[in-house]
Amino acid sequence: MSGTRAAFLVGVTPRVVAGATAIGMLVLFTPAESRAQVDRRGAAVRTAFGVAYAGASLDEGRPAFDQTAVFTWGAQLWGGISRTVGLQAEVVWQPTNVSNPRIQQAFSALYLVGGPEFSFGQVYVRPNAGVVWLYPTGAKAKGDTDNAFAFGLAIGSERQVDKAFHVVPELLTRMSVESGLFTWMVGVQLGLGWRSNPY
Repeated sequence: MSGTRAAFLVGVTPRVVAGATAIGMLVLFTPAESRAQVDRRGAAVRTAFGVAYAGASLDEGRPAFDQTAVFTWGAQLWGGISRTVGLQAEVVWQPTNVSNPRIQQAFSALYLVGGPEFSFGQVYVRPNAGVVWLYPTGAKAKGDTDNAFAFGLAIGSERQVDKAFHVVPELLTRMSVESGLFTWMVGVQLGLGWRSNPY
């Protein structure tokens, strides 16, 4: 493992662990009746707004991008396979730039990812993978859009508001790998959705 990626793991792992612990405590102190198994069948459409802590690493020996807060907005399509398993696809726009003033470059990003969602009561875990398009800006930017393999993990809980409307808070991490560039973000997002088969 290169020094750059090792440094990334050292810096980000505590944040992921802290976030997962917070979700675990939320589940632990949720009343038992609220943690009953949710019927995951049906279909849903959601919009999601998020905030995250993000950064990027270049090839070893080159200066890393600044770590900064970013905002995200996305749209999600979700479909249930069984009472406990679903599939979700989402497109996520990160308009906030992650910048590297030392080499006069910055980028925003557009993610297209999807994956299975496994439910444990009202809490679920969703690994996901897909592609991210990076949009470079700055004096040293080439002007070409880069794409990269993207992957991540979301942990969340679906909360019903009425028969069809629900809110979905999530803890998430997203990463991407492209030749010479490794990007990451750790954050939270809140989904607002409508379900076709309310429980």
